[in-house]
Amino acid sequence: MKRLLFLVLAIILVLSLGVNCLAASNKVTITDAKGGPGQTVYLTLELEESVEAAAIGIQCQYDTSLLLAMPELCTWERKGILSAFEKDNKGVWASEKPEDLKGKLCVLAFQIKEDVAFDQTEVSCTIVIKDGATEKVNTSVKGVISCQCTHSYGLWESANSTNHIRVCSLCGGKNTQTHDWDDGVEETQPNGQVLLVKTCSVCKARTATEVESAGQNQPDYGGSKDDHNHQTGPLPEHDHEGDAAGDGHTHTEGDRNPITLWVILLIPVLLIGAGIWFVKKK
Repeated sequence: MKRLLFLVLAIILVLSLGVNCLAASNKVTITDAKGGPGQTVYLTLELEESVEAAAIGIQCQYDTSLLLAMPELCTWERKGILSAFEKDNKGVWASEKPEDLKGKLCVLAFQIKEDVAFDQTEVSCTIVIKDGATEKVNTSVKGVISCQCTHSYGLWESANSTNHIRVCSLCGGKNTQTHDWDDGVEETQPNGQVLLVKTCSVCKARTATEVESAGQNQPDYGGSKDDHNHQTGPLPEHDHEGDAAGDGHTHTEGDRNPITLWVILLIPVLLIGAGIWFVKKK
């Protein structure tokens, strides 16, 4: 009969947790926890001051899109005639007689869902401690669960000429590294241009630089294509009808007109003939 009475009181205690009017209390604390996607984390509730009571009720509120309650892994730290956790981490504990509850009360278990990523999320716990009909503690505490992403990266993709990048599908975190270029291969383009093409061994990005051909490094001896001097062979015999500059050729013969030569040769003959006529006349 006594056990049944305590069970009824415990059930009433759990049902009373739905009341939002809470008395202020700093007697109960809760730890924080860290984990990654798919991992189970644990929060410990502890009573810092001595309280004589025979029943404890607890109910948790949390983000169900991020966390999954694991009542089968939750534990009460004390033995009692009633020690259980139900769905959504709603739990009760009861003993046959009041006892000092100072110290650890219980450990709550939550699993971080596989396909989520977040920095922090809160678990709010309402705790009611009673001795019979007398309420000793009625308070709410919040534990923080931090998610350390295990990262599920996609393929490397080129970000720019210097780096490639990959993105975590869980949290959106980015991982950046410098391109790892190979020695490159020369490729001739349709226009005849030769390029040295290098490929990144990680993301397969390509970069190209122009390769200088042998003709591009010919020495420059000065002068234009038309300015040249003949150093060997005969000089051409022809006249230029253009300006004095011509094309740079130097000529040493073939500059006299044949008519001028006949006039020069005829003048001495005429002079000699005139002389002979003048002598005979005397």
